[in-house]
This record gives sequence, C-alpha cells and structure tokens, in this order.
Amino acid sequence: MFEFDMKKRLIYECDDFIAVLKYSGESYHNDNEDEIGFFNMVRDELKRDIYSVHRLDKDTSGIMLFAKTPSAQKELLHLFKERRIEKTYFALSDKKPKKKMGNIIGDLVSTRGGNYKLTHEKSNPAITRFNSYKGDSGLFFFRYFPKTGRTHQLRVVAKSLGSSILGDKRYGGSEYKRMMLHCYKLVFKWKDEDLTIISIPSEDEFMEFSAYFNAEMK
Repeated sequence: MFEFDMKKRLIYECDDFIAVLKYSGESYHNDNEDEIGFFNMVRDELKRDIYSVHRLDKDTSGIMLFAKTPSAQKELLHLFKERRIEKTYFALSDKKPKKKMGNIIGDLVSTRGGNYKLTHEKSNPAITRFNSYKGDSGLFFFRYFPKTGRTHQLRVVAKSLGSSILGDKRYGGSEYKRMMLHCYKLVFKWKDEDLTIISIPSEDEFMEFSAYFNAEMK
C-alpha cells in the first residue's frame, strides 16, 4: 500500500476543488480489502466528502482533480465534457514513431480482454494531437494533447504510432519498472481566473526532456 503524505501530494487547492498527485500503480477504487483506492486515500486524508470529476488509469501518474462540493463537481464535469480543459500528458517509448507529430483521429472500439483498438471510422472519434522528440538515451519523448477522454485513448494511440508506451504490457510496450505515462498539465478557466495546474514527473528518464516540458505545440 502506498504512503499518502498530503504535503508531497498536494498540487493545487481552492475552496471548490483540489488537485492531487497520483502515483503509478494506485487504483482509483479499492482493488481488494487490503488495498485502499486513491479516491478513498484522498477523502480520508482530507476528512471530508470529495466528488469525482475524471480518472486516470491505475498505471498512469499525474494530476487528479476532486471537487469539494456537488456544484463544483457539476461545473468541472461540464468543462471536461465541453473540452474546455486543455490536457497535456507525457509518455516515453523505446520505439521510433511512424511520424514525429500530428493528429490522430478515429473511433476506439473495444476488443477482447478489456482492450481497445483504433479504427479508421469517425462516427464518434477520439482526437489526439502529439509531438515527439528523440533523446540521447535513445528513448522517445511524447507530448500528447487529448481533445477527448476515452478509455485507454493515449495508450491505443501510442500503439497505433508503433511506439507503445514503455511499461505498457497490455498494448505491446517493453517491460519496464512502471508504465511511463504522466498527466502533466491541466489548463482551464475557473471563476474568471485562468488556471494552469502542473505536475512535473520525478523520473530521471522524463527529466532528460525537461527542455520540452512547456514548449508550445508546433
């Protein structure tokens, strides 16, 4: 079970919501009786009710938002639904992508074993912008800008590029210490204030590419 130190986890807090760092390997809900989920860890630490607005896969790290009131939850859910929250994710791969940057648009269709695949159909497409850079270590660094929030979206997009995320065994990634996918930045307007919430990944493998963290999309 992971330790929960709010001093280390707290990214941003206001009267309406809180942004907290989730580590890779932490499930959103309880996996079993002995493994408390991330939602409950945050709630127990705050000693108050919190309300869900979005989720990250178990093996994804980064920013998680929780509303403090039902009204704040409703507004945040609306912002996500209307694509008014700009999201930036980081990922690493040891495989060269088919292209360095661009847009990936297509329907995500469920397959066997809880997996998904990207199709050429666009009846209800997942939309992702990305760019990539090769490091001296030989790893490839990706900045993903998902416009939609579908299950496994970025993991499937990475596979479609031929650059499955390092550590993502479900979608063909090479064996690694963790799945190297991190929710880095959320940008949105809240009560007439422009907010930028950032969580810098701690792994040295990501830090090789720190010069690109805040680079504008080209």
